Amino acid sequence: MNDFQGLMMEPEVKTQEVHNEITYPSRVWSFRNRLEMYFDRERFSGSDDTAGSLTCAGGETAEMPGMYGAGQYDIAGFALGVVERSHILPKINDITVGDIIIGLPSNGVHSNGFSLIHKLMNKTGLTFDDKAPFSVDGLTLGEELIKPTRIYVRCVLPALQRGKVKAVAHVTGGGLLENIPRVIPASVRARLNAHWWNVHPVFAWIADAGSVQDDEMLRTFNCGIGMVMIISPEDQAEVMNTTRSFGAMVIGTIQARPSGGVQVVVDNFSSALDFTRRMPLLPKKKVAVLVSGNGSNLQTLIDTTRDPAHCMCCDISLIVSNKADAFAVQRAKDANIPVLVLSHKEYKSREEFDRAITSALEAHQIDIVCLAGYMRMLSTEFVQRWRGRLLNIHPSLLPRHPGLRAQQQCLDAGDKESGCTVHFVDEGMDTGAIVLQERVPVLRDDTVDSLTARIHQAEHRAFPRALRLLASGRVRLANNGTVVSYH
Repeated sequence: MNDFQGLMMEPEVKTQEVHNEITYPSRVWSFRNRLEMYFDRERFSGSDDTAGSLTCAGGETAEMPGMYGAGQYDIAGFALGVVERSHILPKINDITVGDIIIGLPSNGVHSNGFSLIHKLMNKTGLTFDDKAPFSVDGLTLGEELIKPTRIYVRCVLPALQRGKVKAVAHVTGGGLLENIPRVIPASVRARLNAHWWNVHPVFAWIADAGSVQDDEMLRTFNCGIGMVMIISPEDQAEVMNTTRSFGAMVIGTIQARPSGGVQVVVDNFSSALDFTRRMPLLPKKKVAVLVSGNGSNLQTLIDTTRDPAHCMCCDISLIVSNKADAFAVQRAKDANIPVLVLSHKEYKSREEFDRAITSALEAHQIDIVCLAGYMRMLSTEFVQRWRGRLLNIHPSLLPRHPGLRAQQQCLDAGDKESGCTVHFVDEGMDTGAIVLQERVPVLRDDTVDSLTARIHQAEHRAFPRALRLLASGRVRLANNGTVVSYH
């Protein structure tokens, strides 16, 4: 199914037939005789889930008593895709130097490289019932390795239909090194940075257990990226806006290919694998979030830090609000996170109020402070005390439109794109060093409300990413006020 996207085909039909020896008393999917109902239920629910993710129909069974033994199945699948001839991908002649490469994350090996995996299991003496050494969820090897391949149809189809994608490569057997060259011209190369995506722990385990070299890993496995799209830089904001909720991220660019050079270069793969190995050993940072309002960004930070798949390297340990009736306070209580409400009206000065907050942060041994809709100007003393550990998110692409009413400023200026910026806080108004930005398009009929809603979605993606970078030590604030990235 994912291969359809490489041709810009939309799946219209998905069906499968199941041949077995049982005669069904009805058309419901329940086996009455010697087959376990659990197996039946799992088989059909999996098939239905897959069909649902493809927006097409499922399949049927064929009763063939005498052909198959008890408990034996023969499952055959078929799919049909449709595309206008003029829309067929890849558009190789349109791919040029400077194009952007977007990656979609995999959830594991995606059914590739199992010959090597079987050898590793024999070598290590492990079975599919043993706990996977790399599992963050405590799953067995069988549960981790047979996770269904992630289907990307719903993710990429909107961008394909808008004509914003030049090429799509489904990363299967052959890995990143052999699948991407199939969709790009010989005159260019794809340059990827492995620090820009999460390398799934299964790949670090495979590399270590089998002493597999980086080149072989990249030539055999997807290494965390199940699909790539190539787009023009001017379409980046629009495509990312439609795909980011599926985990899409920029992972590289198209460059001129040196004479005799390879077509895919993956920078920092060794260090990315090493980071994945060290992740379980890193001490988790304690994070406090300062809030004043609804707390939608707070909720996103809570959810991502509690999801092991995000490898956030931190926990939300304290919520501080200057307003007792802020809904963010209720969000914190619902999540069983300690909450401190301090009214600034009860303090003589801004400095005194901020000292009270600092005392609370120190009492909870806080490492990082995030401002999530915190509607208070911070004192110089507070900013200097938490320098390099204080993050804020602003609803514009700084340095454009700092301060209040950023969305209205954007519309008044006639900007074609906006977004959000996560930055370190300094003594100025939204002038701190930028950690990362997330772009969104400004549509012709946008209002302040519609643009704000789109930027909020970008904030919910950007803030957790920036916090992870800081908590994991991948970025830091240098003494000269610039951001140092360990990429």
